Order: sequence, then C-alpha cells, then structure tokens
Amino acid sequence: MRQYIPELMPLIVEALLDGAAVSKREIAVATLGQVVQSTGYVITPYNEYPQLLGLLLKLLNGELVWSTRREVLKVLGIMGALDPHLHKRNQKALPGPHGEVSRPACDSSQQIQSMDEYPMDLWPSFASSDDHYST
Repeated sequence: MRQYIPELMPLIVEALLDGAAVSKREIAVATLGQVVQSTGYVITPYNEYPQLLGLLLKLLNGELVWSTRREVLKVLGIMGALDPHLHKRNQKALPGPHGEVSRPACDSSQQIQSMDEYPMDLWPSFASSDDHYST
C-alpha cells in the first residue's frame, strides 16, 4: 500500500479541498486516516502537503457533523505531532491560503527517519542522573 501513497495523497487532498461536496470530504478524511494508520505514513504528509494541517483544522472548526469532526481529530492524532518550526517553514512555501505546491516544501533526504540516525548522546535520557538524585 505504501508504494501507492504518491498517487493517493493528491487525490485525498483534492477531495478535502472540495467545498461543494460534504460527503466527499467526509470520505476523504476517513480514507486519509485509514491510509496513514495502515502504512505508518506519519508526520511526512504535513511536510509534503503543507496545506494539509490547515485544511484539517478548518474541517474541525467547520460546520460538519460531529462524526466527521471526531474522524478529523482521530486523523490528527494518528498523523502525529508536527515540529512547529518546520510547519512555519512549510507555510511560507504556500502561494496562497490553500495553494497547490508541485514539489515537497522540504527536502525529505534531510529528515530524520528513525532514532538510529541520531547520535547516542543526543537521545533523550530516561535513566536517572546524578544531577537529579544527589547522594
């Protein structure tokens, strides 16, 4: 399924942008949640489609039925937390409030894909420290 994401995501985003068809947007939200959950395609959609977060938040505040709002919240939770600095940079790449961006706003080769790419000394420490527990 992951290999089809580049073909699916533009269709899903386009359906989310369709203000005339409420049912189309509701199905797009549910589809986005299922695609993200089944493929583990998290956080990256925000970077590749900078308008996506704003779209989802507008749907959340819009006049949709509560079941759709609940689905939007679920999708936001599944997709994960976004780095605010990266989001701000992505927003600058948008030509308008919901403009189309033909290329990713950031270079995905510079993104860290797993904790293994961090040096060990930068990993968060969950062990006790002598600084916190003096003897």
